[in-house]
Amino acid sequence: MQTSNAHYKCNDNYILIAAGTFTIDPIRTRIIRHNYRNQWGFIYWGWRLRRLIQSPSINGVVCANYLRMNTLNILLIEDETTDQLLEKTLIAKGYSVTNTVPSETNIPSLAMTNKTDLVIFNIDSPKKYFPHIHYLNRNQPLPIIIFAADDTSDTIKQIVKAGVSAYVVNGLETSRINSIINIAVARFKEQQRLTNELEKTKSRLEERKLIDRAKGILIKTRGFTEDDAYHTLRKLAMDRNIAIGEMAKNIIAMAELLK
Repeated sequence: MQTSNAHYKCNDNYILIAAGTFTIDPIRTRIIRHNYRNQWGFIYWGWRLRRLIQSPSINGVVCANYLRMNTLNILLIEDETTDQLLEKTLIAKGYSVTNTVPSETNIPSLAMTNKTDLVIFNIDSPKKYFPHIHYLNRNQPLPIIIFAADDTSDTIKQIVKAGVSAYVVNGLETSRINSIINIAVARFKEQQRLTNELEKTKSRLEERKLIDRAKGILIKTRGFTEDDAYHTLRKLAMDRNIAIGEMAKNIIAMAELLK
């Protein structure tokens, strides 16, 4: 256990990981920080810390090279003939990379198993991978970047329909990797936000239709006014602690049974 001084400073290009009174556990690759009464404080640990620590201790401070603080877990899909330049570049920039030859792997399964944050294809053409991409978008939406040589109009149309976050044709420049990844992730998040908003809007419209239909049933069977029907529907939902749309479904289902 090490006790640090009152002020902490890491060297250039390093950031503070832990300070104060702490213990380094090299087996589980974690740092356990204690408070001033030597009771447990917080724990910073995990696979992302394995290669972070560059200096064991600087005046009681654990520092890490900030170049290795990219936390994205990337699934890299490359053709067998592709060199390892992209993989080496990603690793050098601090990303965690799982590289696989596509012919040997179920890509969606591998993405789910490895808790992937981002999928990158470095291939000649994406045509044979579209089923995998569509499956991922339906079941586990992820940012997808494709580096390829195929610039045909048909392929580009399919890329747009598939919702790929970035498609780069003959443009694998290692100096731009971080920018490409950041833009792709930002674009994916915006697409997801728009998709979620659309789903919420559809859900609200569907609920409104159900409520109007349920009100119509109450007006017809009980002689309620529209306001009375709505307030009755709302009270029934509150009494049962369910959403008003769910209550509307129940009323519609009961009316169908009594026909």
